[in-house]
Formats: sequence, C-alpha cells, structure tokens
Amino acid sequence: MTFSDFGYLHLVWLVPVIVAFWLFCLYRRRLMSRHLADSELIVSIVTGRPRPNAWIALLFIFFMIFCVIALMGPRWGYHYERVRYKGADIVIALDVSNSMRATDVKPSRLQRAKMEIRHLLQTLQGDRVGLVAFAGAAVPLCPLTVDYDAFQEFLKDADPEMITLQGTNLYAALNTALDMIERSGEGQGAIILITDGEDHSGRFKEAVKRAEDSKVVLYTVAVGTSEGAPIPLPEGGFLKDSQGNIVVTHVNEEALREAALLTGGAFVQASGGDMQLAYLYKEHLKNLERTRIEEKRRKIWEERFQYPLALALLCLALFVFAEEKWM
Repeated sequence: MTFSDFGYLHLVWLVPVIVAFWLFCLYRRRLMSRHLADSELIVSIVTGRPRPNAWIALLFIFFMIFCVIALMGPRWGYHYERVRYKGADIVIALDVSNSMRATDVKPSRLQRAKMEIRHLLQTLQGDRVGLVAFAGAAVPLCPLTVDYDAFQEFLKDADPEMITLQGTNLYAALNTALDMIERSGEGQGAIILITDGEDHSGRFKEAVKRAEDSKVVLYTVAVGTSEGAPIPLPEGGFLKDSQGNIVVTHVNEEALREAALLTGGAFVQASGGDMQLAYLYKEHLKNLERTRIEEKRRKIWEERFQYPLALALLCLALFVFAEEKWM
C-alpha cells in the first residue's frame, strides 16, 4: 500500500485541536445549564439517562482521521501499461569535490544541488537522464535511463568520499559526460554541469570545444557566492592550506558562462540557492531534438480513497444521529 500525497498528513494535527474545541464548547454548555437547574435534574429532563460523550467524541475523531487518510490518496493493487517515450539524452555532471561542502548556499552547495536535481526529475517527460560525479577525476555514476527512481538511488551515493582524488577537474567531467552521450548515438544531447567552477585541470576549454563540435548543448550552473566560504571537514574544523590558513572557495563564473554560450546553452548563477533547473528544462531543454522512441512498462496504482471516505461519512452519520438522539 502507498499514498499519492503525503502532504495532507500534517492535517492530523487538526484532529486534537478540533476535538479540544468541541470539548470546550461542551464544557461551556454544561456551565450554562447549571445556572438553570441542578445538573442531575437537567439530564433527567432532557434524556432520562447520561450522555455518552466519550462515544460521540470517538465518532468525531474517527471521522476526521478517515477524512485525512482519504485526502492522502491511499493506493493498493496495480496494473501495468505500456508507455511510449520520445525524448532526448541529458547528462548531469555533478561536482562532488570538497569545495562543494561549503555552506554559502544552504544547507551546503552539494546538498542544495541534489535537491534541485530531484526537482528537475519531476519535470522530465520521457528524456533519458544520466549522472556523472566528479572531483579530481570523473565517474559515470548512472547510465542514461528513463527510470528516474533508479537515478535517484545513484544520486544518493554522490558524495566527496566516493572519489579519493580531490580537486575540480572540469575537463574530465565534461569528457565523461560527452562519452556517455556519444555512445547512445540517438537524438540530440545536453549536459548540465553543476559546479563551483574552480577548474584545476587547465584543459576545460578543450572539452568545451569537443562539445561544440559534437553539437552537444552545455548548460552550466555555478553553485556558491562570489564572496566564497570556508570548506568544512567531516571530522570538524575547516580545510587549511600548507601554511595553516583556512581555504576559502570562490565561484568561477566567467569560464562557466563562456562555455555555455559557445555551445548554445545557458548559464545560471545559483548564489541564492535556486538553480532554476526546472526552468532550464521548460525554457531550453524541451526544445532539444527528440528522435529516440522507447517503450516502457509503467506501474499504475489503483486509487482506493473511496474506502476511507465511505468510513468517514459513516462516522459522520453516526455522530449526527448520536447528537440528535442524546440532545
């Protein structure tokens, strides 16, 4: 069993609030009735027996709970249907060097980048997406796929500890991403390069020229601020140079902007944390040539919100009946 929208779960907090308000109103009504006559006399006049307030309260509580469950969209049971995808190939090259630990973008450059990538996946429509993680070397972490759930599992592993050779080798990152696209040989490809731009290879322009010759569009995202920030270490403290000074990492915007323009792409400065990856897709990446057609089985869950909704209506009906009966 699963749910279509866990966002409604926070409404559960309304249950004790509303119940408390209902009990307060009941208490106020009792106080007012005591001004008219003795409490036992009032009960005998109205019903001849005590009000079952606990049962009535429970009916109302279950009514609220079943309403929240229905809004969350419970689903169980599923069937498969074949879906035809027509899309392009997009490779995300993600910088996982130590400088991406900097916190000038909250919660950190790397964690913010991962959050934005997950948001991008929600907007993709049949495009294959691959992942390259890089620092001083580049690793093809996830092959091109339309299985976005599998992609997210690989994304979780993208971390500075996975690459022992540190630094920022944009040349290796771009070449690895280009190899991935060229091996597919289908349709037009694009690369989204997410980094702080501090290239230590000195050969980034060579890889940009290769992308330009291959007609692969490059979109560059500069993560971090121009003021820079120190690099926190996992064991505590900050990264220091050989002289004992704290290293401050800065963003190199110029090289990234130039690379994007040369290949017909776009540059994004993500100093405020918003990398606009979904915007890049909607405004630019959706215009890529899409020649590859692929069929895939998609799991379709059966919606079962009717059952908790029916139980909620039943509890409401019993609640109204009990209120009228015992008034």
